[in-house]
Amino acid sequence: TARKQTGSFYTPREIVNYMVDESLIAYLKNVIGENKFDEKELDQKLHQVLSYNPENPFAEDPKTTRTLILALGEAKILDPAVGSGAFPMGMLQKMVHLLKKLDPENQIWKEVQLEKAMAETQEAFGIEDKEEREQKLIEINNAFDNRVNDPDFARKLYLIENCIYGVDIQPIATQISKL
Repeated sequence: TARKQTGSFYTPREIVNYMVDESLIAYLKNVIGENKFDEKELDQKLHQVLSYNPENPFAEDPKTTRTLILALGEAKILDPAVGSGAFPMGMLQKMVHLLKKLDPENQIWKEVQLEKAMAETQEAFGIEDKEEREQKLIEINNAFDNRVNDPDFARKLYLIENCIYGVDIQPIATQISKL
């Protein structure tokens, strides 16, 4: 078949979930390091925070919580064979879940994004073309305006635009993934 000839194969949801969890755990382990926790304890806490169990093992540790949230905002995830986008979508959903669990009131994430927005605003004021500068400022204001958008909108928009990437040898695959 055409799919077999091009190497196009469907990845089952369970496999995608496993890849997402293990990728995030490996990344977050590197970020946190083993300074505060031994490897087994850190692994257990990260598995617990990624689970859909409502309990947050880092609830009593605001410094680690902030570190994890900052790390999510700095993450760069690449799917080198994006196909229909199952891995990037799984990653987006898990990252949003993790942000909600670590920061249910969205205070830290909002603070971090406002700092980045302020930096972008300063950068926008450096743009010579008046129309381009005004357009950039409108985009920033709209993304973070809770009256216009749900708070998850800015969270997801930022993650999609800055953290999650996908490429594929077949151009149609990237189009499907965008959809």
